[in-house]
Amino acid sequence: MVPGAARQAWAVIHPRGICSSSSSRITGCDRNEIYRRFRDRGRLKPEELVVHHSWIAADMSRCFLLVESDDVTSLQRWVIEWADLVEFEIVPVATSKDMVAALSGHL
Repeated sequence: MVPGAARQAWAVIHPRGICSSSSSRITGCDRNEIYRRFRDRGRLKPEELVVHHSWIAADMSRCFLLVESDDVTSLQRWVIEWADLVEFEIVPVATSKDMVAALSGHL
């Protein structure tokens, strides 16, 4: 972690086909292979990457996660572990409370 840097929260959307919006669908990918790898090897994430929540779309076409890390490279290392099966969309997020505090001088 960079001294004085704050932890960042990230919303992560995957798998393959989800590269620019959450309305995309899986194309050309065997979902079973994704779930087999997860079953056999776990999330394959760096230790410092904290997964707070994970949700699977009802049709199993997407997975949404809320993760937190001090270092964006931990996200990059995680993505590499799944790059052969999954595309990620990673979006920095803040709580509503933090956003209101940050914008209070501009409101």
